[in-house]
Amino acid sequence: MKVVIVGGGAVGFQLAQQLIRENRDVVIIERDPEQARMLGNRLDCMIVNGPGNNVDVLREAGTGNADCFIAVTTSDEVNMIACALVSSEFDVPRKIARVRNIEYSGSRLAEAGVLGIDHVVNPETETAKEIITSIEQGALSDVIAFEATDLQIQTLNVTAHTPVIGSRLRDLGQHINARFLIALIVRDGTYIIPSGDNRVQEGDQIYVVATARDTEAVFARFGKPRRALNKVVLVGGGGKIGNRIAEHFLGVRSGSHSGYDRLKAAWRKRTVNLKIVERDYQKCKELANRYKAATTIHADIADESLFEEEQFGESDLVVAVTDNQELNMVTALYARSVGIPRTVCLVNNSGYADIAARLGIDVPVSLKKSMVDAILKIIRRGSVRNVRSLFDGQIELLELQISSDSSMIGRPLQDVSLPAGTLIVSVTSQGTAIIPDGRTVLNAGDGIVVMLRQEHSDRVVELFSPEQT
Repeated sequence: MKVVIVGGGAVGFQLAQQLIRENRDVVIIERDPEQARMLGNRLDCMIVNGPGNNVDVLREAGTGNADCFIAVTTSDEVNMIACALVSSEFDVPRKIARVRNIEYSGSRLAEAGVLGIDHVVNPETETAKEIITSIEQGALSDVIAFEATDLQIQTLNVTAHTPVIGSRLRDLGQHINARFLIALIVRDGTYIIPSGDNRVQEGDQIYVVATARDTEAVFARFGKPRRALNKVVLVGGGGKIGNRIAEHFLGVRSGSHSGYDRLKAAWRKRTVNLKIVERDYQKCKELANRYKAATTIHADIADESLFEEEQFGESDLVVAVTDNQELNMVTALYARSVGIPRTVCLVNNSGYADIAARLGIDVPVSLKKSMVDAILKIIRRGSVRNVRSLFDGQIELLELQISSDSSMIGRPLQDVSLPAGTLIVSVTSQGTAIIPDGRTVLNAGDGIVVMLRQEHSDRVVELFSPEQT
């Protein structure tokens, strides 16, 4: 597969890095000479220095024989025009545009086929979805959810106060009334696909596969019980992500006046006490008019007296989503220090998310990673329903559907030979999802979730869905 990427910033770089690991033919078009030089030094792919909305530059990049074209510059207009040019001048099957402006992404301009754009990805929307999903599950950790199964993956960070330190994994099941699988442990910068003999150690980051209900039991045993999130502080509510989160808590989208939405908002008002902090005065006025069920506070969260004056310490959850990732992290850490049980913070890249998790922030969400995962999901083959990257892209979770010509059909998993480090963590058959064991037999049409090293993704897709390769 050949992929042409316009925009060599953080998103373009991470996309290219992951696709190169899969042995894709990647070309990056980058306008800035210094950035193009840096990309050439760090990536094993062709770099074209020039504007992505220029036909000659697109031709130089070999766009004519590309399978996928992705425009992810910081300019919505450049991304849309680039897709339009590619649509008119070249025959590229899939064209993807990063569009941040809500007025664009919510209009007919962003509809499939208009301006030659096949898929529009809005980074703020994708990130807000991820944050909201984690909040719905109690903000215990980030949540990796899938389409065809109610099993999900959440991460546990083991601290000095975790009560099960030293326990063998096989012994945990005897003390937890739940069906779960510990699929991966990240320890000292390396990852382990564990056996039952592995022991829990301080500093471990553990990936737990279970239903939402069973996950609660596992987290409780690890000393992190779920609690009601009735008092919530939203920091940076005037931004795009903050608005979407406020709409979620208040049960109504801005501008919606249906009877059902008003009823839902009234119910949420009784159960959620939402305080929105915004330092921009004009945005604060707009928030106060839009979300009358919330308390809107015009203030700078960096003011150390604010927590005491507004009694934030009595809150159940703080969500920090300003456009300053360092401020978000500090806000979440300070919230934990004054006893607030759950914290969510927005960061720009996955490196900061890992640091935030190690520092004790419950749900650090990376804007760039959410964007990259959304794009990877689009460009995968048809049998791949979902894809999530872990451990700086070295590990992937693929949600696949088993095709009728797969050699894996009718064979128990204990007899299936998979690439090293590959683990099937979920099987969904006839609407029922299970955590499989060696006796589980796969059938055509079953949905599976596979954890694997990224370099094995093509091989695994070929094994389970050869008709798509």
